[in-house]
Amino acid sequence: MTPDRWKKIEELYHTARECEESQRLAFLNEACAGDDALRREVESLLACEGEPEAVQNPIRARDHENQITRPRQYGQLGGPP
Repeated sequence: MTPDRWKKIEELYHTARECEESQRLAFLNEACAGDDALRREVESLLACEGEPEAVQNPIRARDHENQITRPRQYGQLGGPP
């Protein structure tokens, strides 16, 4: 992920957090303008709200979530799946 992409995700995340929950959907629809990958990234951070790790380090929290939900492929570092 490029630094510019992460900056965009971070900006949208913080703005979405400030929205009323009932307004988040409309905000994300407009702000992401059909960029589904961008929307998924922002939504995954929003889903981690309330978890201390997500607040302190959202990138690490997202990566940890991906390790749990995405099985490793044969040959990746870290031992057998």
